[in-house]
Amino acid sequence: MKQVMEQKLLFSQQDMCCGCEACANICPLHLITMIQDAEGFYYPHIRDYEKCINCNSCLNVCPVKHYEMIQSSFSEAYAGHSKDEEVSINSASGGFATVLAQEFLGETNSVVYGVSYDDDFMSVSYARVDSKDDLHKFQTSKYSQARKNDIFKRIRVDLKTNRVLFIGTPCDSYALIRYLNNTDNLFIATLICHGPTSEKVHALFCKGLENEYHSNIRSFSLRYKKEGKWKPYYIRANFDNGQEYLKKFDDTPYNTAFIYFKRPSCTTCKFKKNHFAGDILIGDYHSANPWTREYYVHGVSSMLPLTEKGKYLLEITKGSFEIMEVSLDNSIGQQAVHSPVNKKTNRSMFTKKLNSEGLKRACSIPSIRYDQLKTSIKRNVRGFLGRQKRRIMKYLKR
Repeated sequence: MKQVMEQKLLFSQQDMCCGCEACANICPLHLITMIQDAEGFYYPHIRDYEKCINCNSCLNVCPVKHYEMIQSSFSEAYAGHSKDEEVSINSASGGFATVLAQEFLGETNSVVYGVSYDDDFMSVSYARVDSKDDLHKFQTSKYSQARKNDIFKRIRVDLKTNRVLFIGTPCDSYALIRYLNNTDNLFIATLICHGPTSEKVHALFCKGLENEYHSNIRSFSLRYKKEGKWKPYYIRANFDNGQEYLKKFDDTPYNTAFIYFKRPSCTTCKFKKNHFAGDILIGDYHSANPWTREYYVHGVSSMLPLTEKGKYLLEITKGSFEIMEVSLDNSIGQQAVHSPVNKKTNRSMFTKKLNSEGLKRACSIPSIRYDQLKTSIKRNVRGFLGRQKRRIMKYLKR
């Protein structure tokens, strides 16, 4: 009975909790702890309900409960890539986040928070960086949900003496804003988010690789650019014994899990369209194709300023980043900007298989394999049409 009461206090159903951990950070009596469920996602629970003083701090800080208070709008859009080829190659898209962080750290009393793999590569979490030499930790996308741990508290302390750049998901960004009393020295680069899969999925995949290669992972990337090319994406893992795993992302169980096994709140995500809490929205500019002027073989970033601070963040990168204004409709047209991810079926079966037979078996459920086949056919058709369009464009340019 106590557990039911706890869940009613913090969230009534799973899709109403985004896992931001702000409630655990703000509780004055430290009664809230994050517990991993059977799917591998973390949810807040009150350890001792009888000690709760009903201060409502946890309810007030919750970003999901207050998303309607955000009113944002886009008026201009930009795309581009780093002028340093290596930065673009080592980044998920065109390297804007890396260049931004570099320029930001160049200013006095400035620090950056972003997402990094933990030392054993079995999980991801937010981390603090105050040196350009450490920014490589934040490069490339992480597709499992990042732990926040105590970063809200650390940022609050930092803001007393430093300027802070926070690079994070839309829900985590708004949670941070709600947690803080003063955001004058806070700058937020919000990521275009497709929804994360669970830490359990990531850990099972990486542990499977270590078992297969009989060695610990030394480096890991979900968005490795083979021969420096932006697309298609590859997973690359290097091991202590000198071996390497390299496989197209679409052909791995990680991709299947990333598509079919998101956090429940991602299917009802509130932080889309006009509900972005941040200064600039950044991610891949997928409208860039070989026949468009924005295209760059090593990757193209999308930058959508939301505030005056956002315009400032864009401005400080101009010396190191190739920036061009692009179609606003194209920039906000991708689903990750305007709509939640689609809800998939057979979630309970996936979870059961995941826990009893592992990631590969969970990804082999017949309904998932059938859906994958349909997706593959559609992708191949799009690829064929794209190739024909490129040939036509080349012909017309003669």
